[in-house]
Amino acid sequence: MGNYVENYDLIVKKWEPVLVTPAEETKRGIYFLSNVDEDENLVRTIYCYHHKKTNDDDPSGVIKNALSKVLVHYHPLAGRLVTTTADEGRLAVDCTGEGVLFVEAEANCSMGSIDFSKPDAETRGKLVYEIPGVKSIFQIPPLMIQNITKMGKIDNGKQNTEKVFQVKKGNPTLVPPAVDTNQGSVYFLSNVDDDLTIIRTLYCFKSGGQEAGEVIKNALSKALVHYYPLAGRLILSPEGGFAVNCTGEGVVFIEAEADCGLDDVDFSKPDKATRGKLAAFDAPDGMGNKFEIPLMAQVTKFKCGGFALGLAFSHFVADGISAVEFINSWGETARGLPLSLPPFLDRTLLRARTPLRVEHHHSEYDTLPNISSDLITGEEVVYRYIRFDQDMICKIKNGRIITNNKCSSYEAIAAFVWKARAKALMMSGDQLMRVLVVVNVRDKFEPRLPKGYFGNAIKYTAATCQARDLVDQPLSYVVGLVQEAIRRVNDEHLRSTIDYNEIRRAIRPLGFTYISSTWSGLAFGSTNFGWGEAISTGPVELPVDEGILFLPRQEKGKMCMYAFMGLPVSAMGNFEELVRQIN
Repeated sequence: MGNYVENYDLIVKKWEPVLVTPAEETKRGIYFLSNVDEDENLVRTIYCYHHKKTNDDDPSGVIKNALSKVLVHYHPLAGRLVTTTADEGRLAVDCTGEGVLFVEAEANCSMGSIDFSKPDAETRGKLVYEIPGVKSIFQIPPLMIQNITKMGKIDNGKQNTEKVFQVKKGNPTLVPPAVDTNQGSVYFLSNVDDDLTIIRTLYCFKSGGQEAGEVIKNALSKALVHYYPLAGRLILSPEGGFAVNCTGEGVVFIEAEADCGLDDVDFSKPDKATRGKLAAFDAPDGMGNKFEIPLMAQVTKFKCGGFALGLAFSHFVADGISAVEFINSWGETARGLPLSLPPFLDRTLLRARTPLRVEHHHSEYDTLPNISSDLITGEEVVYRYIRFDQDMICKIKNGRIITNNKCSSYEAIAAFVWKARAKALMMSGDQLMRVLVVVNVRDKFEPRLPKGYFGNAIKYTAATCQARDLVDQPLSYVVGLVQEAIRRVNDEHLRSTIDYNEIRRAIRPLGFTYISSTWSGLAFGSTNFGWGEAISTGPVELPVDEGILFLPRQEKGKMCMYAFMGLPVSAMGNFEELVRQIN
């Protein structure tokens, strides 16, 4: 094994803030502050208690109720700071009785895992609530409280204190193709290969033994003979686009060990800090820039004998379908099998036309004007898996919510999320809002792209609507907008997009936009390196905050859809309430 340790800090999950008001009516009016009350600093303190939890015990409730009662005597703490007009703008407290800001939270480790002997402001600061985006003391209540009632992993209602797991990584190596490939050549990327994001995914396997890393590394070397562009490096082409310099340098490969079992890690939550330990992101020293490297791989062995394969894939080189086809080919190679679907590498099929013909308006590249308030600017973005079970999907499609349109499950959920997201964000009614629906276009070209086409074969097709109409019109109207955006994707429209990008080299602006992408057509679960199929797969994080990934899952024999998404704190609660109203 190697010689450095990656150790992540405390992770605190915070619930929505609430206001705790005095238990009884208190005096209203302006509360005088003297000339000695002149220090505008916010003083943060922490109090830690050992507590034995019982079934009928609620320490947070006890603290909250006691706070409400004591505020009767200390009523200025329930008010808000103001400046008075009578005394030349001096500070005072307006005794409004609004209350103290109170936040409940959970930590993912035991108290014994935190070293309180050190003056570590970053760690300690996670235990005290801060209002995101505040610019003035007048936006801060006189008192804020964050109460962490649970330290450690929560399992079936019982507390199981667990240290944040550590990952010890070996020295990175480069895995080149097993035999010489097209070294020295420049591999053409089309104008559809235009996404600079890095997609990180995770595959967890129940067993693998000590030899898993070596088996996977050797199979990777053999698979790269067929997928040799992945062993090269991204460069700028003479035409101003991107290409792959087929240097044969190889894929960055890291072997690692975790100090826990797979079952000790909760993969059910969108926790980037936890998942990120298992998938490399930054290029190691001396191996170039992470945006130049098509693929990085990390194999992490767990104490239980299982392992995780974490991948960082450049979206410039492959879309989701191509990435999964490569990973499954990699698995076949590890099992000693021939490739069931060899890659088709010639991307010149998607060259721009001569002469160029831009015959359609490509609204996905339009910049939407900002006419909304900045109330949510600077707020912390929180991430959730929003669950849509079969009953909820049926109610959206066939019940009281959609009455006219026949639509697919994905179209219905994508439209519902767009509508609910607009309502949750509370934008100005005149604000234009856009959804970019990611469409697989392999069968949209004429002729169809060959099977095994390796590259990007997706289209971001746009639907745009005023926020007022998204909120006020029935969901059937929004479904129609989504369906129309998908319907317009044909060979003519796609060729026009390719020619447009030859002229503009355009970037899609994401203001007031959400990107809707479904992974339901990706065969993630079929990946097998010789120890059975993966027991858990999925993204490490959202590539962009504006993205929403729709992830299918089998639960008790029924298919559910999870929307992996992020929203500002104040909007996420609104969104979740709109989802609850489906039932």
